[in-house]
This record gives sequence, structure tokens and C-alpha cells, in this order.
Amino acid sequence: MRFEIATPNVGKAAVAFRNGAKTLRQAQGRTAVKHGAKMISIIRRESRGAPETTATATRTRTGHLRNQVNFQVTPTGDGVSLEVGWIKSRADSKTLVYAATHEYGAHIKPKRARALAIPLEAALTPNGVARGLPRDFTDTFILRGHGKHPLIMQKRGKSVVPLFVLVPSVRIKARPSLVPAFLRVREDLKSDLAANFQQSVAF
Repeated sequence: MRFEIATPNVGKAAVAFRNGAKTLRQAQGRTAVKHGAKMISIIRRESRGAPETTATATRTRTGHLRNQVNFQVTPTGDGVSLEVGWIKSRADSKTLVYAATHEYGAHIKPKRARALAIPLEAALTPNGVARGLPRDFTDTFILRGHGKHPLIMQKRGKSVVPLFVLVPSVRIKARPSLVPAFLRVREDLKSDLAANFQQSVAF
């Protein structure tokens, strides 16, 4: 009884792999750029540019955070690396901290003051940005109530309006943008990478 095991195309396969390595890397780079750009578009449009802040997204106020998010593709020894997020060379430390706060959530406590001053409607611009710090407002005083957080009030003629509420700490809920964006493109990315391989090493 005799068995024959043959691999008639092994030579062709070896040549295809050797010649296709450069082509494959170039195709991987194009695919990485394509899907990196898609993820950035999703993050800017849906996660960091929503009409209103919700449990899963933040509204655009100054637009600084939304505009800082970017991606970069870098060659590696085995292919390419796709990095999506707030690129350190393009974003300052405050933006990175602010981005991480929304991405992963945070428990914020005052570093020097006794309490955090959370701006209320009268202290906000139409875009929801604070008009300044408590000390930037004139004719103010603190209103304390039993069992309630103190309020910084401002005298406006014969009336007074609340500007800030003073709290010992605040917990910011996570509103992830990176993972949801990746999940949106994952299947198309896998399909494109498989096609890159098949086209580059075809024999």
C-alpha cells in the first residue's frame, strides 16, 4: 500500500509570498487609512458632535475636542500600525485629560478649593460653555441652605440669579467613542484585509 502526498504549487506559493510582501504592505496601508478615516468621521459626527449630550455622546460646545481627534498609520516590521484617538503630537495635555474623562469616565475632586463650582444656565453661553470662573462675576454672594449644596448667586438689579452650585466632587460617566467606532467598521475592515492578502499573494 502506498500513499503519495504532493504539494505541486509550493514553489509558486513561495514566489507569490516573496513577491507579494511589498504589495500586501501597500494594500494594508491603504486599508488602514480608509478605515481610520471612517472611524474618525463616526467619532466626530456621532460621539463628539451630537446635537445634545446624552448617555452615549457629547454635544459640540467649542469644537476643540472633536477637532483634535485624529488617526495615523505607521509602517511596522510586519505590516502597518493604525492608531485612532487623540494623537499626542497634535493635542495638548489638557485636551488629552478631557478626552480621557469622557472616554473612560472620571471622579473629579477639587485640587485647591474646598468645592467644585458647577456653572448653571445663567453662567453659560448659548453653546453651554461657562462664561468664566466664579471670581469673574461681580455682585455675587453665597447662598447656603440646610441640607442643600451652596449656590453662588448674582445680584441683577432687584433680582438675583444662581450662577454656580458648589459640590465636593462630581462623577463624569463614561461616553466611549473609540470602541463604538471600531465596532462599526470591524467587519468591513476584516473583509478588506482578507481581500488584500488574497490579491497580493495570488498565484
